[in-house]
Amino acid sequence: MNSSRLSRYCAVMACVTFLGICAMLLFHLLLWLFPQAILDAGWSITIDASQGFYGLRNFKLMDVPLWQRLGGAVISCVPLLVLAQGLNALRRLFRLYAQGEYFSERSASLLAKVGSRIALWVLAEILVQPLMGLWLTMMQPAGHRQITFGMDSGNLESLFIAAVVMVIARIQQEGVALARENKQFI
Repeated sequence: MNSSRLSRYCAVMACVTFLGICAMLLFHLLLWLFPQAILDAGWSITIDASQGFYGLRNFKLMDVPLWQRLGGAVISCVPLLVLAQGLNALRRLFRLYAQGEYFSERSASLLAKVGSRIALWVLAEILVQPLMGLWLTMMQPAGHRQITFGMDSGNLESLFIAAVVMVIARIQQEGVALARENKQFI
């Protein structure tokens, strides 16, 4: 693939990543604020049958008052904002690649940030789940309130991908340092 075509692909990927970040945050807020409107529009809200909604089985978001849904939206946005930071670093990395800056300290640093934010996103998701269970069931009668905790294979897969990306970023940083050192000898 020639470099001008690669640059165009990278520029497109930067735009797609930006749109993905915006769509992710927008749809997340719409889910929390207007769950009934989403269902009325013919869309579906899928909840894992075995895990439930944040570990809560037989939970209906539409039955939760607006103030509690707003709180849930804020709490559940924390992991998404961490992920958005990682995706924004990926967007910036694609922009560097589009400019032809493939092996530099900046690109290696951005790649490392992508990996670290994926790992932090998974950890934030795991930590937010008990808080969400408590928040969403606090108005329930005694004996029906829940604090949930869960981790699944998707979390482990994401942590593995994060580790791989961070190792590749570290390798890229070493390559940049070696190239700079070799340049000094020439």
